Amino acid sequence: MQFLSQSMGWSECIILATAPLGIITIIVAAIRVGGPSWLKASIGRAAENIASAELELMSSTSKEVCELWNGKDVVRCAGSAPICEFICLVPSEGMSENPAVRVLEIEEASLYINKSYSSDAPPQPKNEVIIVRNTRHAAPNISHNRSKNIGRGELYLTACCGIILQIGVLVYCSFITQYSKITARFQKNGQPVGRYAFPLTLVGTVLLNIGILICSHVVESSTKEEIFTPAEGWQARLVWLQQEKMVGDQEFKSFALSTREDQPRVISSSRVDRHQTTKANELNEIKTIIGTVISLIGFFAQFIGIRGMHWSVSIASLVAVLIMTAMRAWVRRGLTTPIISEPLLPGFELDWFADTFRDLKN
Repeated sequence: MQFLSQSMGWSECIILATAPLGIITIIVAAIRVGGPSWLKASIGRAAENIASAELELMSSTSKEVCELWNGKDVVRCAGSAPICEFICLVPSEGMSENPAVRVLEIEEASLYINKSYSSDAPPQPKNEVIIVRNTRHAAPNISHNRSKNIGRGELYLTACCGIILQIGVLVYCSFITQYSKITARFQKNGQPVGRYAFPLTLVGTVLLNIGILICSHVVESSTKEEIFTPAEGWQARLVWLQQEKMVGDQEFKSFALSTREDQPRVISSSRVDRHQTTKANELNEIKTIIGTVISLIGFFAQFIGIRGMHWSVSIASLVAVLIMTAMRAWVRRGLTTPIISEPLLPGFELDWFADTFRDLKN
């Protein structure tokens, strides 16, 4: 569920669909996010608010869902966020003592931070720091930016490994059932493996992978992301100022949060409002129905097929699931990256932030 809630592209969907773990959970997640009313009613979620699904399943924040610091870690809560995000830009080559500080809204900082990797950066004064207040979204995404976002190369590599691993399991199944010289060594309870076993295993696995891929995409496509990169010659460091407030039944103290290293890509994720376009909403419901049906058919076909195979097939499938589970955890290791936190006096958060620039040096 945690991996699914942080997905932002097809690569994560492929990683989740190969040797999947938590099949029913993924199907239910897709139904909660994009399913029609009758399908939501079938799982007991007919009257569920979309904010509840966003809180548990999506990567976005909004006026109804926020991310806050509880004194130990970042948590997602239902409610509005008393927290502001600041992008601090400094020259890459360093700066002199007592630099000037400029505060800009993100719409005014297009020369310093933008959505592309190349930009026409202005001259870089050595004695200037740019503070960009990110007000583009109702609540900042701390989880996406707590670790260094270096790109999606790891995700592509993991997706390729998952595909190879899943194909490897199917090749093994084919080898022990179709290669006549060794089939006698891989029998089921002393009897030859039934003719139905391998076809059902093959078709069921493929259908299950496709169905989970569709269900994952339903959840992933429910959010939209904006990625901002510092202009050439500038480095970005994120700071979040959290005010003391009661959110739901929880009390959150005033804190200043910051990342431990420069952030080359600042990610903001927001919920897609499909209520404005009936056609898009209907398409999402169709994808959810198709993904659910294909996943369930594949699940039962694979179960019956593997049950008729030699026991080593079950072990091979289990090993593949364990390997992919470990790889998913490795890909999401950034969620455990420590955040620098500083408790503040309530009502003096901006005063503390301004005071930090008093003795700013290299």
